[in-house]
Amino acid sequence: MVKLLTDKEIDIILHLRDGLNKCENSKRANINYRYGFTIINKFESLGFIRTKKHQMEFLCYLTPKGEELRKFIIKLKDILNE
Repeated sequence: MVKLLTDKEIDIILHLRDGLNKCENSKRANINYRYGFTIINKFESLGFIRTKKHQMEFLCYLTPKGEELRKFIIKLKDILNE
């Protein structure tokens, strides 16, 4: 069975910036914190994102697998927009 990503999940992957915390990345993707937190945790469990604790925050980083997903989404969007 193929599971598709939701628009908000795609937004998180496309807007995620390494070294920003979960709240800041959610804001960049224009998603409320609670839903962004859930998406980031889901992607972390799937191996697309890793988080690193820094003082009181958890900073987000795309893994190589996450970078591949981002590149794939960008290519797919380019194809669909032609």
